[in-house]
Amino acid sequence: MDHYAKAYPIFSRIKGYEDVKEMLKSLKRFSKDDVAQERLRIIKFYNQYGERTTREAFEVGRDTVWIWKKRLRDNRNSISSLIPTPTTPKTKRTMLVHPKAIAHIRSLREEHVRLGKEKINPLLDEFCKKEGLPAIKESTIGKAIRRIISFFKRVEKYIMILLQNGHEKRLKRRRKTE
Repeated sequence: MDHYAKAYPIFSRIKGYEDVKEMLKSLKRFSKDDVAQERLRIIKFYNQYGERTTREAFEVGRDTVWIWKKRLRDNRNSISSLIPTPTTPKTKRTMLVHPKAIAHIRSLREEHVRLGKEKINPLLDEFCKKEGLPAIKESTIGKAIRRIISFFKRVEKYIMILLQNGHEKRLKRRRKTE
């Protein structure tokens, strides 16, 4: 039994132990991150020399510096607050297409495997009118073909068939004999 196993029950009862553990993780992460240190250096430079000189030296505007200063102030001058956060949205937009339209695209592609989005578009518009569905644009049809519908994907020695359930099936490519 190592010393950690003996010490854990003691430390787990200490109030704030989890916070200390998280802080240690963030300190390890911070030491690897040069961006936060650079931002802190820019803030110090801004405080010492002003806006114009900072803009000339670092090409960083006043608004950006003030945002960084506010983040520092809000997080009790924790330098790890200057580490850039991801800018990707938490909930990404999803493509909304009626299942009947998808089924029709699938049936058209099964009949004519090489039928592209440009030629499917007028056929699908006609189908959507009959069914009372909203019309689908050409680019959305292309996305549906890429993401949902079965199609052939050529890979060097094999032809990969994407099945409707999302699984792939490999077939050996036949060589042309002339």
